[in-house]
Amino acid sequence: MQNIELIFKCNQTDKLDGLIKKKLKYEGKKKSFVYPIEVDIFSGDQIYEIISVINYIDKTYKQKIPVTFSCGSFEFYDKLVYVILECLCYYLLEIKKQRVHISFLARHTIWSEGVAFSPLCCTRDREKFLKLYNGDLRGRHYRKIIPALVEDERDLSRMMQEIACFLQNNGVSEKSSAELSEMLIELVGNSREHANSDTLIDIDLTESTYTKKNDSNIYYGMNTAILNFSPKLFYEPLKEKMNSGIELPGKYRDVNKAYEYHRDHFSGAYGDNDFFLVSSFQDGISGSMNKKMGGKGLTTLIASLEEKADTHLCYVLSGNTVMFFIQELLNYDKNKFIGFNRTGDYLTDIPEKGVIGKIRTCFPGTSYNLSFVIKKEWSLQ
Repeated sequence: MQNIELIFKCNQTDKLDGLIKKKLKYEGKKKSFVYPIEVDIFSGDQIYEIISVINYIDKTYKQKIPVTFSCGSFEFYDKLVYVILECLCYYLLEIKKQRVHISFLARHTIWSEGVAFSPLCCTRDREKFLKLYNGDLRGRHYRKIIPALVEDERDLSRMMQEIACFLQNNGVSEKSSAELSEMLIELVGNSREHANSDTLIDIDLTESTYTKKNDSNIYYGMNTAILNFSPKLFYEPLKEKMNSGIELPGKYRDVNKAYEYHRDHFSGAYGDNDFFLVSSFQDGISGSMNKKMGGKGLTTLIASLEEKADTHLCYVLSGNTVMFFIQELLNYDKNKFIGFNRTGDYLTDIPEKGVIGKIRTCFPGTSYNLSFVIKKEWSLQ
């Protein structure tokens, strides 16, 4: 994949150097570094720590010394976390030609059971890791990397059919398979349009073995991660377009009106770039200079699936900003805008607290985590 090195470049820091120096050990017999990570939930904080370790080794040692991350037993916070970790390992194994091993025992959850299919399970076998990283279609797992330059745009339509067939073969109804595959392909196409970079998509369906306390129902999960690495963050194309001076249709004039209101309410928690991130998900709005009007609102597609799910964990991550798709805040107003707030007002109200979040790890590009918990007897009809 293109541009993975950017995640190491945009997370350069010496804040953890003292901790890393204390924890990083060199095992002479194995001629390898060993770095322990002991947590109960493996999240974005651990991704940040691993990036910092790799950067520390790079600036401290000239040799490409193998490194093992000894992680013990834990739960991954969600699917996107372990898919990003796969990308870090891919960068080391394939691009830097440096050996890396992730030693771990992941406790399965409905959000992250798909790690059983992950190339992380075979980092000691470089060829097997790379084969699984670049694509996989086994039972309940679908994974593919779509190149930035697709020779035939019909390839995306064929891929949509491929995903729909994968879902149907795993017991998802024809209607829901079509709906989900449409959403995923629009996200893939949208990501390529914004980033002009390779895009990875990874889908898994869990076993139907999950239950809840004081609940006799059985549940399973549909988990998807979509990501690309790019120097251009998700909100930047629309921001550039709005500031270009080009005359734009009516809906974009509404975006300008909304901006006049929102900027008077900017704060440390919600600012200029966050406004353009929210605006990029509005129906009929596109960041592409080649498009006057945007496509179907991505939030509409996500909301339609969230309505059928018992629980969900859906968000987009770009740069240091996370935006959560919260079902009750995805209603359109009379002008076909989504406010991401309880008033449903985009033009004269800012997003609800909790929609926009900031994290320590900078993600260069755009990534999505889309996870749905489904009641078994519902059968995704």
